[in-house]
Amino acid sequence: MSNTGFTIGYNCILRDQSLSLATKGLYLVVSSYIGMPEWKLTKNTLNKICGTAYAVEKAWKELLAAGYLKHYTARAASGAFIHRYELMQEPSASAPHAFVTDADFVSGDCRIVLSGESKRDFTQIPNSILRSKRIPLAVKGLFGVVAHLINIPNFSLNPAGVRAFCMERIKRFSSIWRQLKLTGLLKQHRYPTGEENSFEYQYELLDQPDSEAPYLVNHHADGSVSSERTISDYIAQASAKIKRLFGADGSQPPRKRRKNAVRKSSSLTKNTPPMPHDERIKDIRAQIDADTLELHYAQGNVEMAVEALAELKYEKDIKIKNNDIPLEDRQAVVARVARPNISHFLSEKENVLARSTQNSVAYCRTVLYDYLIQQQAKDDAQPQQSDIIPLWEEIWLKQKEEIRKRRAAEEAKQSEQSVSEPVKA
Repeated sequence: MSNTGFTIGYNCILRDQSLSLATKGLYLVVSSYIGMPEWKLTKNTLNKICGTAYAVEKAWKELLAAGYLKHYTARAASGAFIHRYELMQEPSASAPHAFVTDADFVSGDCRIVLSGESKRDFTQIPNSILRSKRIPLAVKGLFGVVAHLINIPNFSLNPAGVRAFCMERIKRFSSIWRQLKLTGLLKQHRYPTGEENSFEYQYELLDQPDSEAPYLVNHHADGSVSSERTISDYIAQASAKIKRLFGADGSQPPRKRRKNAVRKSSSLTKNTPPMPHDERIKDIRAQIDADTLELHYAQGNVEMAVEALAELKYEKDIKIKNNDIPLEDRQAVVARVARPNISHFLSEKENVLARSTQNSVAYCRTVLYDYLIQQQAKDDAQPQQSDIIPLWEEIWLKQKEEIRKRRAAEEAKQSEQSVSEPVKA
């Protein structure tokens, strides 16, 4: 079976924000095999192509529930049940599974159903990528989304813009975005903007994986170029690190037990279960009134700030600029944060947050922590509110004083005029 050629990936599902990237990837994989008489659409077949059975099962159910996949059951002449499938170009509201009397398809057991004039709305995706057994479903789905977006005129490719067409949260999306680069399909070029510690990024999407070239190339202001490690070197170094930690067979080495060790039990040293991630996010959103912020700022930037604050407040070990920041210090900083602080931060750092980084949440966490430290230092340096007149009150008092002086001047002028006028007979 040849992997040459392209598959028509319909853009309706690629733009659907309610579907996961793995589901979009499964849709594209099935599309690449439609029309091949020797190929049968079964979950076992998909498992061999797409990797884990769990990912396939989850994406399969999502396709059925969203109306992009229809499953028909019929009875053959022999009495056995046969299965037929329809892949919809646009979602359908009909039942995802139905019994029919006749399910004879012209070719194979799966066909695609087009939707009128919208059938021209598609993106060509290489079969070599969709049929690869080494590329995860979610990465295939993300490749399809990026391939569609780069064909839009004047579209500026960046992770925040791509994530607007995905349902994944920031951490999950960042992980898939990184996987896309590590597969060798997405190359990133970084250019200085002329501002301090400010860069802009450009991307290349390849039709074939290239693991021998670096996924990040730095272009300097003087015209020179420096590159990160190649993908092959990165993977080799990561594999060596795993072997050092867990052994060549992947098993973790046994821990050495210390003799005569005394385990102290105290209410202060007992391990309390960590707060679930969803509870952390809910707590931070309530603290900074994230719903109101999302009315005025980009939702992706607000979510990034929420994730960064949650990590600063709850993660045990965090480094900021290669310095370990104790949890107690970070919690004290976050405790003083309210909606006005984040609103001012998003206003000042909007352009910085819009630019791509390898780990957007970690980058936002560093920028946000530095910003909060600086702002709180300024607040501490200012006199207490009780010792000064508030700015709005000071302005109001000045306005009142000017009005009083103007009225007094007008009254004095009128009295002078009345005295100087002669008395009529």
